[in-house]
This record gives sequence, structure tokens and C-alpha cells, in this order.
Amino acid sequence: MPLSEWPTSWDRDDDDDRSETVTVTFETEMFVAVVTDKAVGLKDRDVEVWLPLSQIVGQPPTRGDWIDTIEIPKWLADSKDLEYD
Repeated sequence: MPLSEWPTSWDRDDDDDRSETVTVTFETEMFVAVVTDKAVGLKDRDVEVWLPLSQIVGQPPTRGDWIDTIEIPKWLADSKDLEYD
């Protein structure tokens, strides 16, 4: 493909608003097990979720915290199959 052509795989729907955020509500509290330079690792007995720090709205949780909600972009919540209102 010539560089002058836009790859069709990069096309998005007009309804795709990447800046829309949602508040994810976890069914049971999640333990903040790991915090790295780039991500937060949340877990409960059955579920483990990694969220990029750059995508967390507001102050990210700290290691050892228990959380039941977190605000992240809608597209990320959808891609991780997380529930939100």
C-alpha cells in the first residue's frame, strides 16, 4: 500500500468517541495488588484486570487499596468486558 493511502483498518465509526468515560462498578471489591510505572493490577478471587495508569481518570488507586469503582474510558471498559452504568 502506498504511504499516501489511509489504511482502512484505522477507520473508526463517527459514533466512536474515544474520550467518553464511564464509572466501572465491580460486583465485589477489587484489591489493588500491583502498581507499576504504567499499570494497575486489580484482582479478586476469580478476576484479574490490568488497567493502564494513563487511562485512569483522576488519582489512581495505590497498592493495598480495596476499590469498588474506577473511572476509565468507555472503550477500555468495553474491551475488558467491565460493567458500568
